[in-house]
Amino acid sequence: MHICTVSGAQERPDIDGNRVVWEDSRSEGRYIYHSSTSGGGGQRVTTEDLEHADQRYPSISGDFIVWQDRRHGNSEIYLFSHSSGERRITNSTTDQQMPVICGDHVVWYDTRRGGFDICLYNIATGEETYLDCSPVTQWRPALSDDYVVWEEDSGGGDIWIYGIQTREKRAITQNGARQTYPAISGRLIAWEDYRSGWPDIYIFDLDADREQKISDNPAAQVSPAISGDILVWEDKRSGTWEIYVCDLARGAGIQVPLAPTGREQIYPAISGERIAWQNDRDGRSDIYAFAYARRMPPVAEFSVEPDAGAVPLSVSFRDRSSGDPDTWEWDFGDGEVWTEQNPLHTYDEPGEYTVSLTVNNRFGADTVTKTALINATPPTEPPVARFTALEPWGIAPLKVLFSEESPGEPTAWLWDFGDGGSSTSQNAKHIYTEPGTYDVTLTCSNMAGSATYTRHSYITVLEPLKADFSANVTEGRRPLSVIFTDRSSGSPASWEWDFGDGGSSREQGPTHIYQDAGTYAVRLSVSGDAGRDVNEKIGYIRVIAPTPVVAGFAANVTGGRAPLSVAFTDGSEGDPGSWSWKFGDGGTSNEQNPVHVYQKPGRYTVSLSVVGDGGRDTVTRDGYITVLGPPSADFTVNVTRGAAPLAVQFRDTSSGEATSWLWDFGDATSSNEQNPVHTYTTAGNYTINLTVGNAAGKAIAVKEGYISISPAPTVPAPARPPSGGGSGGGSGS
Repeated sequence: MHICTVSGAQERPDIDGNRVVWEDSRSEGRYIYHSSTSGGGGQRVTTEDLEHADQRYPSISGDFIVWQDRRHGNSEIYLFSHSSGERRITNSTTDQQMPVICGDHVVWYDTRRGGFDICLYNIATGEETYLDCSPVTQWRPALSDDYVVWEEDSGGGDIWIYGIQTREKRAITQNGARQTYPAISGRLIAWEDYRSGWPDIYIFDLDADREQKISDNPAAQVSPAISGDILVWEDKRSGTWEIYVCDLARGAGIQVPLAPTGREQIYPAISGERIAWQNDRDGRSDIYAFAYARRMPPVAEFSVEPDAGAVPLSVSFRDRSSGDPDTWEWDFGDGEVWTEQNPLHTYDEPGEYTVSLTVNNRFGADTVTKTALINATPPTEPPVARFTALEPWGIAPLKVLFSEESPGEPTAWLWDFGDGGSSTSQNAKHIYTEPGTYDVTLTCSNMAGSATYTRHSYITVLEPLKADFSANVTEGRRPLSVIFTDRSSGSPASWEWDFGDGGSSREQGPTHIYQDAGTYAVRLSVSGDAGRDVNEKIGYIRVIAPTPVVAGFAANVTGGRAPLSVAFTDGSEGDPGSWSWKFGDGGTSNEQNPVHVYQKPGRYTVSLSVVGDGGRDTVTRDGYITVLGPPSADFTVNVTRGAAPLAVQFRDTSSGEATSWLWDFGDATSSNEQNPVHTYTTAGNYTINLTVGNAAGKAIAVKEGYISISPAPTVPAPARPPSGGGSGGGSGS
């Protein structure tokens, strides 16, 4: 059971009765805790919060707890009891360490005299007794009611003992090897011994005055603890440190792991049959405890029912062993060995059979053998073949379990499953992979004869029902009419369609019209003798909204001489379904691409109206078609007379859609412009000729003497000034 599994680390437990103490680092520092219940957090011994708590090596006996405490800087020994509380029992500037308590005495190793000495303290009187003052190290003491034992390190390490009442001491070991970590209970001393090169566990019996090696394998066995005849230690023979236990009263050879957890177990402590230890918890540790019961190896025993009969003889074996076995091995005498606790075994051959049962637990094994226990006799009559099948009807692949039900105790079976398969099992299993109806035959036999039984058309295997479908179109503009085709396998008898737009059908091959644009999942459920299946195709149908209708057209020619034949081409967008043409001369058409003949000259406006799913639209092109007749020439001018130089603006006023112009201005100059400007620089009367033309012909307009140009006005010469003779005459009068 768990004693403490809180946060932090709980280490180095000691136990007395049902009370456990340990070191605990759940809070800042390290304190001593104690508990007598399972799974709680325990109670701290020191109620005062210490600035640098460092309390270690707790030991418990009755109402007392002792430990090593560094609250004053060096290690000192503290004592606690529920009746009187906590007190310090050493007061020194040197170290006192690893205390152990038993009854009214406490022992520790002490450095007050310069070395490592063993000090024994009487709780009742307060008296301290130093067991030796030799210069060698003496440490790691253990304590019982009558004795103190410790390790004396004089180069190797020997175990010494001191009698509390006799005050005598002597060495228990003196072999030059290292012996360490002693433990004592009553007249038995245990320790960790290195004389074999690796640590083993030894004990010494004070009454017999002899030692005994307990463990003997190359793995490490360390840190023994003992109480009465029960010895525990740390053992690594499995590769992980585990607590092993040995009941010396039953023999040193029985050594078993106490309670394997798969995690490291160290620092065992024992009191009576209660054992505590430190158990790893992912780098931290918990305190565990175990109540050890003095268990014994099991005693094998069993019973059978029946013990005689004709083959095949089924016998029920019942384990009656005592001592709580946990494994069983049955030898039925016919070559069969089973490990069930209470098996049912069948004897197929006549004869007498000896049966043995071997049982085990952690503490040993036992075997019981019963000679000629089973008497299996030959059959007296041939069998009568009979069988049934569990679920003889179903979908391929169909697994069928056949049960042989033949009277007469057959011992051999031959199955013919009707599809080429066979079996010699008594109760056969067979898988039919192909649809069909099958006969099944069973032939069974025993020593008295054989029999055959056939069940005709016994197995019916159906093709698996698999829903599937297709559509003639999966995308288009609304309204979209879709024809669905059922492609399901397995012979369905009913169909349920869900078209995804709220529509449904129970036809096998329905037609459905989608009115609204969108993407639709289609689901088909089919049912039949083979069951039911569903196939859903997500986004299977895509319905597109119609493109808006936009009217547009073109013509192969837009002008020419009458009669003019024009081929109109529809260029509308949005897939219109009807067309209405107006050609501007009273003619119309409902063809998509009509041809129209214009008989008379003129300029004609053409319009096209179209209608479709996307609506309706009209386009009109003013003066789009020009039909030509011969032109009639005429013109005007802005001025007909004036003095040279005279600029004249000529303006074409011809009728009949002239496309070319030739002007003769009468002064040997000409122009091809429609409305030219010409400047006359010489006086005279000028005749004007205008020739206009188009695809239908030409026309001439002549206006004689139409422009009259007068000479440019003469500018008088400036007056000459008087000569010089005139002025001379004036001065003479």
